Amino acid sequence: MKAVYLDCKDINSTECLQKVLKTMLDFPEYYGYNLDALYDMLTEPEFEAEFHVTNFDALRENLGKYARAFERVLEDSAEENGKFSYYLD
Repeated sequence: MKAVYLDCKDINSTECLQKVLKTMLDFPEYYGYNLDALYDMLTEPEFEAEFHVTNFDALRENLGKYARAFERVLEDSAEENGKFSYYLD
């Protein structure tokens, strides 16, 4: 299982977060750049990763409710896909 590390200290928009996620997680070109699309990618049967998110407080400060929605997508995805796990710091 590959380990992926996302440092949120410099992410200041939803667009920035989505672009970083697409690149880091090697999503296909058709990725939809939204939380529904993220859930779809993370719950694909062949997707597996250990996802480490650091400086999540900065993301909460910069993105507000969107950061909480992002966290819920990670929670739901980990619950749905046993080959995906995440850690917030």
